[in-house]
Amino acid sequence: VENNACHFKLWRKTRSHCLQFKKCPRMHDCEFSDPPLCHVGRYLAAQSEADHYKREMKREQDEIIAVPDTEAAEIGDIMAEYGLEPHEYGPVVEGLRRNPQAWLEFMMRYMTSSY
Repeated sequence: VENNACHFKLWRKTRSHCLQFKKCPRMHDCEFSDPPLCHVGRYLAAQSEADHYKREMKREQDEIIAVPDTEAAEIGDIMAEYGLEPHEYGPVVEGLRRNPQAWLEFMMRYMTSSY
């Protein structure tokens, strides 16, 4: 099964089968031998990713406040890679600078490596 959430529902329905074999045959990427532990591992991985996202957001927020010109230049550099000229992306950058929340969301979506 491709979808992990779907797999979890399937596992709950067939957990006696999974526990009988000590490893669910549908869990190809599980590091643990017991399916419930595998789900705990996935939960911890998701929690770690959420913590990382929060740290990245805080870092971007701090940079927008501390070095706004550098952050605006980063946006311009990315847009220039798509073939836009400064007179074309300039109004977009200025619009984002006027709306810090939108600027932060833009930076999180397009400028961070993981998100």
